[in-house]
Amino acid sequence: MTGEAPAPETPATEHKRNISEWRKLTMFVVCLLVFTAGGFYYANWKAERTAREGDQRWCSLLSTMDSAYQEAPPTTPTGKKLAADIHGLHESFQCTKAKP
Repeated sequence: MTGEAPAPETPATEHKRNISEWRKLTMFVVCLLVFTAGGFYYANWKAERTAREGDQRWCSLLSTMDSAYQEAPPTTPTGKKLAADIHGLHESFQCTKAKP
C-alpha cells in the first residue's frame, strides 16, 4: 500500500489469462453436455422401465386367459380372434406361461 499503480500486464501474462478463461469455459460446456446427456439417458431409461412394469401388470391376466384358450380353444370366429389377440399380447409383453 505504497500508493503505486499495479504493473501493466505483459502480452504473455494476458495470453495466459485468456487461455485460462477459455479452459474454464470449455470445461463448463463439457460438463453441461455430460449432465444433459446423462439426464436424457436417465429419463429414457426410466420411461422404458415404467412402460415395462406397466406391461407386466397385465401378464397375470393374459397368461391365465392364454392358457385357458390353449386348453379349450374357442369355436366361434369372434372367440378365435380374441384368443389370437390375447396370445399376441402375451407374446409382445414377453410374459411367462401361467402357473397351474
